[in-house]
Amino acid sequence: SETDFKIITALTHLEMKTLLEKEDIQKDLFDEKNITEVVDSESGSRYALCKNAQELQKERKTRKSMIEKVKSLLKKKASVTKKRDPKKVAASVGRIFEKYKIEKFFNWDVDETGSFSWSLKQDKIDTEKELDGCYVIKTTASSDVISKDEFVLGYRNLQKVGQGFKNMKTVLLELRPVYHKNDDRIEAHIFIV
Repeated sequence: SETDFKIITALTHLEMKTLLEKEDIQKDLFDEKNITEVVDSESGSRYALCKNAQELQKERKTRKSMIEKVKSLLKKKASVTKKRDPKKVAASVGRIFEKYKIEKFFNWDVDETGSFSWSLKQDKIDTEKELDGCYVIKTTASSDVISKDEFVLGYRNLQKVGQGFKNMKTVLLELRPVYHKNDDRIEAHIFIV
């Protein structure tokens, strides 16, 4: 017989943005203590809008350092005054953005002489900052099975379990990543840990 599983998971950043647009959710509803719940009328999925101050600081610091690193690389590219092949310049700039994955924060152009110019999209950076520290927890369980506070706590406890496994595998047991092909191997791996 088929089992009706219920899940508790966090949305990816892209899924979170899609949900905010679809449900027209205001960003100021994200809070550390007063968690807002949103129910999708189509699927019945429930979403808890959460915020974490430490993650907010960490995300801002990471973004700032990556932007600064890319800015310094782009300044070097833009400072070259000799004539260059525009395709090669564009390819080298593309490699920078491929490595750092933050092209969305920059406007850039290479003209026919190979001259390169760029600028920051400050409005895009400011928009992105609004969601720093925000996350959405989703469950498919109804409210008579589990309350909003219980599924939020359940997800946070799952994070602790994940950290415990990571610590055991990397620090204590020094295991490499292991990819399993069947359920018996997964169970054996969990047993070893």
